[in-house]
Amino acid sequence: MINKTMNPFEHCPSFRTENYIFRQTSLEDACDLFECYSDKEAVRFFNSDNCHTDFYFQTLKDMKAYMQIWEQEYQDKVYVRFSILAKDSNKAIGTIEFCPWNKKTEGYGKLAVLRIDLASSYEKEGVITEVLKAVEDNLYDLFQVEQVFTKAVPEATARMQALLNCGYQKVAEGTIVPFGDYYIR
Repeated sequence: MINKTMNPFEHCPSFRTENYIFRQTSLEDACDLFECYSDKEAVRFFNSDNCHTDFYFQTLKDMKAYMQIWEQEYQDKVYVRFSILAKDSNKAIGTIEFCPWNKKTEGYGKLAVLRIDLASSYEKEGVITEVLKAVEDNLYDLFQVEQVFTKAVPEATARMQALLNCGYQKVAEGTIVPFGDYYIR
């Protein structure tokens, strides 16, 4: 269980679910994550809104370079990027990014952005549901947020169903961010 009074930017927590381990990304995950981020089928479901890349990497060198950006963003206390490791293989199958939203948004409590990047073979309703429940159980209190919003493009039917099953609702385009396809809980 996470100590929910700790500062996650001073000591990054790790946590577990039935099937997965979540911990801060590390360069030792690069080869596994490269499989995810070089998978064109997977990348089409990633959220690259407001990012400098589309997260499609064609070389391991590019993957490692972007992982260093994730580490710098953590050091700058912008967000935490967690690797998702499958317990059965101890292999990184993707990541989540949890970013406290420091902008005031009328009608909403304190927000965070959640990005979920999974290898295409894990883009399944059950996997995504387990990830969403892990986020709710471990990160809301830790980051002192009341609501989380995340993107699911229309083709991401398994992701959208998992979001709806976990109590997320579609947000009107441009309500929180000037992009479409967002859900909030």
